[in-house]
Amino acid sequence: MFLKWIKACWRSTVLRLTLMYAVLFNLSLFLVVGVTYFILKSALEQNHLQRIIHKLNKYAKVEFYGGREGLLKVIQYENTDNQNESIFVQLLSANGQALWLTIPTGWEKLDTKKIYEEYVQTSSEWMMVDGSLIYPGESRIDELEITHRELSNGDHLFVGSSNQEQEVLRARFIEAAQLMFIFASLLGIIGGYVFASRLLAPIKKLLHTVRSAQDGDFQSRILTDKSSTELNELSILFNTLLDRIERLIEGMQQTLDNVAHDLRTPVSRIRAAIELTLRESHGEAELKEALLQCAKDSEKLMDHLNVLMDVSEAQSGIMALQQMAIPVEEVLQEIVSLYEFMAEEKSVRLQIEAAPQLTIWADPQRIRQVLANLVDNAIKYSHEHGLVTLEANVEADNVQIVISDSGIGIAPEDLPKIFDRLYRGSKSRSGKGLGLGLSLVKAIVQAHQGSVHVKSQLGQGSQFIVSLPDLSPDTVVHASNLTKI
Repeated sequence: MFLKWIKACWRSTVLRLTLMYAVLFNLSLFLVVGVTYFILKSALEQNHLQRIIHKLNKYAKVEFYGGREGLLKVIQYENTDNQNESIFVQLLSANGQALWLTIPTGWEKLDTKKIYEEYVQTSSEWMMVDGSLIYPGESRIDELEITHRELSNGDHLFVGSSNQEQEVLRARFIEAAQLMFIFASLLGIIGGYVFASRLLAPIKKLLHTVRSAQDGDFQSRILTDKSSTELNELSILFNTLLDRIERLIEGMQQTLDNVAHDLRTPVSRIRAAIELTLRESHGEAELKEALLQCAKDSEKLMDHLNVLMDVSEAQSGIMALQQMAIPVEEVLQEIVSLYEFMAEEKSVRLQIEAAPQLTIWADPQRIRQVLANLVDNAIKYSHEHGLVTLEANVEADNVQIVISDSGIGIAPEDLPKIFDRLYRGSKSRSGKGLGLGLSLVKAIVQAHQGSVHVKSQLGQGSQFIVSLPDLSPDTVVHASNLTKI
């Protein structure tokens, strides 16, 4: 059980980042404190050594100029200060006879003879520093650091000092460092936890939002700010993805409603015709009529399904295009002739304003689909006695075909969505159709490497602009060399 709890805790990214931060923080502090300790230790030792060497050289200079009597007077004069400063002074004659001895307070039991014996026995091993010999063995005798100088008259002068003060300072430094490490460990853990929590806060919000989306709630979003951090950008991108998923799901739900509504009628009619024919006895003429009605309704179903397939093929880039040079004016005349009867029924006038000799490189059947959809919508949503204009001109090396009407227009909130697959604007929801016409138009135009956009004001009509690559008359002969899409 305990091991499972440990494993569960270790899987927490916050815990791992906290521990990593605390370890790195403590390692850095250990490195700084360690370097500081060795610098301090070296400085204390150097200062202590220089202090007694300075005292030793001073006494040697006094003896050189004032002789033994002068040296003894100076040592006697400084005796009290030396004792207070824990400085050891011993003056011996050439044969080892004691001439002077200053014992620091607390070192009354020091064996002073041992110092001279150590020098006599191991003087060749003593180190020379600034003209003075330093005892090399353990560097200390009874915790005194000793220096030696043989004076000009052959006397032996020993000057030393207790290193107890250094040890006290080092001990205090180590104690302070230990307390510092305890405090630093707590600070590292707390700081690491705060740092990791703040760093991973956007990810936690992201996880919460993902879980909400997994449970079917696509309304929740991650709070973002104006910062340019990678996590904030990830949150913005994820919110955008959720927006698209939500729109897709809404579109799918709406599509199911539209498909069910628009396909239910022909399916019901087919079923009713079949049931009626089976239930009643009919002659050959009635049977043929029933079959004809079923065929018409089936054709409507096939038309809807074919449009869906065409949109999918065009948007996925696999639509097969049989491209050739097409005179624009002739295509517009064909479309007008096709919809002339429909326009007369609604008292809508159709008008063509096309520049002569405009040619496009396109698939004739697909371009007729595009123009037929646009003209059909223009007539359908035009007011009675309205005008639908089909214009064609050259704009920036492209042929622009503009279908304008003076109808009901398109609501501003619908404009960005009218080319989406299966979207039906608020003004057309009650009409027939799956909302595939404009999405098919856009898909076919893009398959021709063109573009389509709309300008509209509610109540003042709409203007659909199709832009296709231009094929001027002097390049028509070379049209076969163009790459087919």
